[in-house]
Amino acid sequence: ITNCYRLILRCLLYTSIEKFRSYDNYADSFKDFAKLMRQNPRYENVMANMHNPQAYAKAMQQAGYATDPQYASKLANVIEKVSAS
Repeated sequence: ITNCYRLILRCLLYTSIEKFRSYDNYADSFKDFAKLMRQNPRYENVMANMHNPQAYAKAMQQAGYATDPQYASKLANVIEKVSAS
């Protein structure tokens, strides 16, 4: 899947075309995500912070998993909401 998105970085607008993986079902997506987190050294700090939603989310953003500057905050909020239910 090719996806076009706009990235605002230091008050400059960039347009980028990136390739994203596509899956037949949610299970395959989750398995691939878990494999990526376990096997890629870039995400070592993410795995070390699985016990703390805020630290986990911040580590994901610092590792470059997403380009949204608010990614860590948004992810931590979702994790906390799901954990509370």
